Amino acid sequence: MSGAFSSGVSHKSFGTAIDAAEVAADVATQAELDTVQTAVAFDGQTGMTIPNQPFLDAIGEFALISGRAMFSRFVLPIDMTIASISFVVNTGASSDDNIDVGIYTGAGAKIVASGAVSGKLNAAGTSNVDIVDTALTANTVYYAALASGTHGGSAAGIIFATPAYQRVIDFYGAALPTALTGQMTGSQHPLPAAITYQAHDRGPMFGLIKA
Repeated sequence: MSGAFSSGVSHKSFGTAIDAAEVAADVATQAELDTVQTAVAFDGQTGMTIPNQPFLDAIGEFALISGRAMFSRFVLPIDMTIASISFVVNTGASSDDNIDVGIYTGAGAKIVASGAVSGKLNAAGTSNVDIVDTALTANTVYYAALASGTHGGSAAGIIFATPAYQRVIDFYGAALPTALTGQMTGSQHPLPAAITYQAHDRGPMFGLIKA
């Protein structure tokens, strides 16, 4: 958002020596104003919904597959400390299956995960899973992920972002850190130490809740 505000500091005219300290002060002032503008734009919002690509429609229910991990890319507009991760259960599981949610770097290294948690997949509605408070940096690529454990009956159906055309999610490449969504099949519960990208797929809708 650089340039959205004027620093209010007049610059020296051509032919006049530029004072390095004044220039540094101008730059610092502009950076502060840009930060304030971003914070004001985000004021009152308790987190962020992902993924937020315009061609991904949050209208699809997807039945969780035992052991499969699925992830969605995001970039925060401001620094945030995330305390929990939410998702929407559309159809409850018939048994009390475990879920693990977490956050990875853009390179696929696990930063934090909840570990196996029960009681989150049985009823339709928003499920919120606590994680250790985790500080994330603005303008940095991350991935939010989930994986379900062994199913004792019919699986829960949760809300995913589904592209109108599957290959649209490969616009920016089908590998980290530009892949918009993806999955890891096999025994990925609890969430592994690293994402090993296997295939493009629909991405889970998450709410990242600030501390």
